[in-house]
Amino acid sequence: MPNDLIDLRQLRAFQALAETRGFTAAAQRLFITQSAVSHSIKALETSLGCRLFDRTGKQAGLTHQGRTLLKHAERIFRELDLACEELSRLTSWGYGKLRIGAVTTMCQHLLPSVLREFRESFSNCDIRIHPGDTGEILDRLEAGDIDMAVGLDTGRRGGFECRLLFADELAFLMAPAHAWARKPELRRGDLEAERFIVYSRSSHTNRLVERYFDRLGVMMRPTLELGNMEAIKELVRIGLGVGIAAPWIAAEEIANQTLFARPCQGDPPLTRQWALFLPRGHQPSLAEETFAGICETVAHTFVMDRAAESTPAC
Repeated sequence: MPNDLIDLRQLRAFQALAETRGFTAAAQRLFITQSAVSHSIKALETSLGCRLFDRTGKQAGLTHQGRTLLKHAERIFRELDLACEELSRLTSWGYGKLRIGAVTTMCQHLLPSVLREFRESFSNCDIRIHPGDTGEILDRLEAGDIDMAVGLDTGRRGGFECRLLFADELAFLMAPAHAWARKPELRRGDLEAERFIVYSRSSHTNRLVERYFDRLGVMMRPTLELGNMEAIKELVRIGLGVGIAAPWIAAEEIANQTLFARPCQGDPPLTRQWALFLPRGHQPSLAEETFAGICETVAHTFVMDRAAESTPAC
């Protein structure tokens, strides 16, 4: 097929006609004459050797070949728009757009420090943050809705490049008056009798917790599931159960002793790995590479500082 003869103006005319389904409307959209649209479509069909429109009715309906070409045309023009944005960023220092997907806890605890430093070099960059669970933001990254994501390493690689940031270990969080705060050792019966307050069931953290109790052979009571760590801490504080979370989430509360933390028993420990995800094979822009580098640097300092602030009390 002589696809080297396809002209972008013909492809624009094809897309406009496919979307408006009328030669007059397509001409008005492109600010050209109706005959120019008709000529472009005929030339494109001749070049491709197939009919793109069924002209038997009042409107120009797409043939099967036309529908196939439209799908690729939309992708071509989307890539051209991205290329123009990229070139604009290269010629205008500090300008551009950066779309970041992040787990909510990272939005609250890690990203503010990263964004403050990033702004020093890219003060005019339009930054958009899209919060969500790890699965949600990876779906958005795969769909091209965001440029990079900060979340938990779930082992899902597919079309992603994964840059590890830091690891943490989950612990039991409890109110100071809770019996576990004074108990030297927890037994299986203690775990089976307690009500736990955990992060939402669809999250990777929840799946890790379930596997942890399975390894211990402990049958958990029905848990209270919430999608917000601040709410989990509040319910733990008023004594409605024991939370399961990383101690750095509650560093301030542990430091002032409004919450206690103790390690989760078991081997291996209940650990998670946080990571930065980028599309595999994608050449990062200067802004994206700078953001990723700052994220890696801040994450190293972040985990060391939080570990010092929130050493679990046994």
